[in-house]
Amino acid sequence: MNSIVATILGGAMIASQCIMAEEVSWPLEIFERLDDHRIAVFPKLEDVLDSPTWNPGKTALPLGVEEAARVASSFERKSIPGAEVRIREIKLMPINDRRAAGRWYYLVKLQDRLEDRSEDHFVAILMNGIAVPAVVSPDSVR
Repeated sequence: MNSIVATILGGAMIASQCIMAEEVSWPLEIFERLDDHRIAVFPKLEDVLDSPTWNPGKTALPLGVEEAARVASSFERKSIPGAEVRIREIKLMPINDRRAAGRWYYLVKLQDRLEDRSEDHFVAILMNGIAVPAVVSPDSVR
């Protein structure tokens, strides 16, 4: 009986060590401030890693501001059909995560006008042209 318990416990310990030895892939989370808003962006790590790197002062931007503005406006128009979309601000930001070293993105603040109301929205544009929705963090996260 003792040998059965010892075998089960030994197997459980080996299994737990194997599980712990595997690297856990945490999702990429980006938190930034833009105006009075704390913005959260959750891009797919694969999309970020597929995005080209940029070395300021040494290499050209992989994606220019004009193209980033076009991608952001197009993304927003698809999200809110019929809205008039205006870009209010574009900020070039590094991705501060060791897994994404040398990668940057644009954080874009847009204003949508639909009928008699307007609303601000945010979107992140990776250097490969992928648009990622950004959200204003709730007060509990601030």
